[in-house]
Amino acid sequence: MPIYRELVVTLTANEFTNGAGEATASIFKECGQNLYHCEFHATVRGVPAPDAGYDSVDDARKAIFQYWDACENAFRNNGVTSFQRILKV
Repeated sequence: MPIYRELVVTLTANEFTNGAGEATASIFKECGQNLYHCEFHATVRGVPAPDAGYDSVDDARKAIFQYWDACENAFRNNGVTSFQRILKV
């Protein structure tokens, strides 16, 4: 049986250290459920992306911003230079 999801919002961030490019993430809600999930279009090696379900859009948004802050920290302190795009098949 398919799982239906509603796209709630797409967020972007740019001007990361080292000109790492633009980051994009989306917040989805599974239809019939009261949880929101984050989906990232690119990740940074060594920085775990949040994969929990969140009770509100605001909680999911905060998780995305915290992840991007951790990515910025990796760019500044760990020698990481760019995002790695996630390929969907």
